[in-house]
Amino acid sequence: MNSIYIVEEHHQVLRIWRKKKIKNLDVLHIDAHLDWQVFLAKPIEQILRDSKTIKQLKEELENTLLYFQYQKNLGEQTNIGNYLYPAQKENIIKNIWWVVPSKNLYKDISLIKKFFFYLKKDSRLAEKPIFKLKNKILKVNFAEQVFYICTLYDLPKFKDEVILDIDIDFFVINNLKKTDNVTDIAKRKLWIQPKEVATLLKEKVKNSKIITISYSTNDGFTPIEFRYIASELAFYFSPQKFKNRFLKSFKAHINFFAFKETKKSFYYWQAVKLDKAYRFKDNNFGFLYLKIKKFNLAKKEFENILSVDKTNPAALLGLGFIYFHKKKLKEAKKNLYKAYYFSKIQRFFSIYRKAIFLLAKLEFRLKNFRVSKKFFLKFIKSESTEPEAYFYLARLLILEKKFLKATIYLKDAVKLGLEVDGLFYLAKILTFLKKNKYDIINFINQRIIFIKNKKLKKIKYVREILKKFKYAGDNL
Repeated sequence: MNSIYIVEEHHQVLRIWRKKKIKNLDVLHIDAHLDWQVFLAKPIEQILRDSKTIKQLKEELENTLLYFQYQKNLGEQTNIGNYLYPAQKENIIKNIWWVVPSKNLYKDISLIKKFFFYLKKDSRLAEKPIFKLKNKILKVNFAEQVFYICTLYDLPKFKDEVILDIDIDFFVINNLKKTDNVTDIAKRKLWIQPKEVATLLKEKVKNSKIITISYSTNDGFTPIEFRYIASELAFYFSPQKFKNRFLKSFKAHINFFAFKETKKSFYYWQAVKLDKAYRFKDNNFGFLYLKIKKFNLAKKEFENILSVDKTNPAALLGLGFIYFHKKKLKEAKKNLYKAYYFSKIQRFFSIYRKAIFLLAKLEFRLKNFRVSKKFFLKFIKSESTEPEAYFYLARLLILEKKFLKATIYLKDAVKLGLEVDGLFYLAKILTFLKKNKYDIINFINQRIIFIKNKKLKKIKYVREILKKFKYAGDNL
């Protein structure tokens, strides 16, 4: 019998492959996304071994050293969009067969090529992708790896052992133009049935070492109403093992569908009782609507959930964010503090972090600076790479007239990506510094060259300040 595993987040399969000690197998990656991207930071020995030029070596080392300033574990980089990269580097997988959600590969070739050239924009990747189309299969040689891309219908038969790696978003995204999570919000539906996929795969794959299946309902790539498909698919591969799980999952689906139709709390809590995921962040489309700034639609989604689940931390967070955006700070504070309080359990940890961050910004706006600082310091302990948190902490230290310490946080903000605002504030406090001015000026000079839009008012201000200090000499 095949080993079959169902996971919430697709990158969790990497841990399973490692535990099973899988080595040098092709992976059939049935997914609307490739999930391959080069890590920002790499092991030093890998950098020294793989770098082709001095420029590449320098850039790789700088990225890695920057990463280690804020994170200790390189594995923290792994996410749903890049986990196949470390799997290849660790020789878990050999070639990637990306099975795209389409019936006609020819319609998608231009998009696929654009995607690989987008990856090529990473200056560390020297080679251009090489494409070769044969028998309705697109072969891509890129970054010392081989990718084969085809539709499920054109997938060849495999005699050797392979990994079957399936993402449920494959079933609801039938076009590579619609792979983001905000296209067709509330309109996605099945374009292919799970039974058809299982039947085709059984015909083409005679010897799968392991089958991994991802729900991908987090962040809304797969609407939660299609969550049951994961266990249905597993059932078709192993009926005896997954029958009860599939029936339970489908029953939860039916109850949640009834809740959406009737708005009755009974059906909502029946679904949650059967599967706790139906209470999580993506049990509605609110956060997707927030992403495209459709605040009224988002508000309606959150209020629908709160009408039956008054302590739902994700919905409270979403509502709090909307009020904060609309500058209704009293309502924002009430909802955000509720979200903070009710998310203090492990399964809502991501909501807890976001509530802390938003409360820190809210208290800053309300001029409760001591409380704001407390929240920001708490936030960076768990989310150490968020540049805005360092930027706000610097502003709080400036208010306390601790200018030298503020420059440390501003440097962090700039290094992590908040270049314009970070450099602007560094330039503003130069005149208040009694020492280390030369170090700050040197830092600004090194970083300002990377700002593409030199006409920004803040960047013009920075340049003017630098001119004033140009001839200061030893006084710096």
